[in-house]
Amino acid sequence: TFHEIEPMVQQAELPIRVVAQQTYDALQVCDMAVIASGTATLEAACLGIPMVIAYKVSPLTYMIGKRLVKIPHIGLPNIVAGREIVPELLQEEATPERIAEEAVDIMMDTERAEEIREDLREVVNKLGEPGVLERVAGLILGIARDNAASRMGNEAGTE
Repeated sequence: TFHEIEPMVQQAELPIRVVAQQTYDALQVCDMAVIASGTATLEAACLGIPMVIAYKVSPLTYMIGKRLVKIPHIGLPNIVAGREIVPELLQEEATPERIAEEAVDIMMDTERAEEIREDLREVVNKLGEPGVLERVAGLILGIARDNAASRMGNEAGTE
């Protein structure tokens, strides 16, 4: 958590600022991010931020999830792309050493970082123009309205 990490960073005397609950502000100034799987990965993708996705849950939860969900990736940018465009380190692979290795590689390999940025732009294009949630919600409401009107019309005709 924030309160556990901040003292460690201060002791290291590095020019690192730890922030909490400021996702967009923090991501916009990043060259690369390490993110737990979830919607934050899609937010980073929309901002074009190369990332390493790290995720670790209890072994039982992972085993159950693996049986229930049959998809090759867990990171939303990779799911949307249909292939791995950003590294996913899951379970035993999600070690501090492995995460650091991938993160440093992305930061040091400018070609790899640019390739990831290009792939993330494709992901954003697949998602459509801004406002996709509003458009989907409008379509759903329209269908629901049409169905409700149709039912009311059927009920009126049967009386």
